Amino acid sequence: MPLPTTLVWLPETVSTDEEAFLLAAHFLGESLDGLSLSRDPLGKPYPARQGHSIPCLHISNTHDGGQRLLLAAKHENLVGVGLDMVYLPRMRSPYKNRAYLHRLAARFMAHVEFERFQRAAQQDDEEALRRRVAAHFSLMEAASKALGTGLKIGAFMGHSASLPLSALGALQIEPWVQLFFDDLAKTRLVTLKAQRWEAYWGSDDTYLISAVFLFGNEQSKQALQLDYP
Repeated sequence: MPLPTTLVWLPETVSTDEEAFLLAAHFLGESLDGLSLSRDPLGKPYPARQGHSIPCLHISNTHDGGQRLLLAAKHENLVGVGLDMVYLPRMRSPYKNRAYLHRLAARFMAHVEFERFQRAAQQDDEEALRRRVAAHFSLMEAASKALGTGLKIGAFMGHSASLPLSALGALQIEPWVQLFFDDLAKTRLVTLKAQRWEAYWGSDDTYLISAVFLFGNEQSKQALQLDYP
């Protein structure tokens, strides 16, 4: 069964998350009658109709560089989606050189992820390295949103149940994405009854965007990796 999705660049006239969600739901062909946006105890937004959640319809939004983006996806086996966006020009300051980028990667990656990252980045020029670091960070953010936990990123940001930065990430970003989940993140996967995932990223000169989809059965394309060599 195909996965209906809509990715919406939100105009400045869209001022609230609920207004953005209703716009995306309209593009999916969803009836807007009684449709609203609610949030669970961790702050994750979810669609509701007449006050009841809609299990097959999921949304995620992101903003950076003055732009807002919303993803809505609908599938009977979907249990979570996450979207993230990175404004690449912010990473092109003169002092953000190779050494800085490696230090940044080491701060948010688990040891196993950082080892894989270093090997893959050996032939990167500085611009390719920037995109690689951005892709790893963005996929980590998108995965945390799909799990519904968010991340503990310091400065009192995040919830008590949010995952630490090193709890999840990407062991590989090309030619396909292989996500990483530590024991804490795996516990959340079990709670969601997630059995499969798909993860994607892409960029132009200005924005890098990533998305993670979690499924509850075997209909997605890629098996969930729970053990890492």
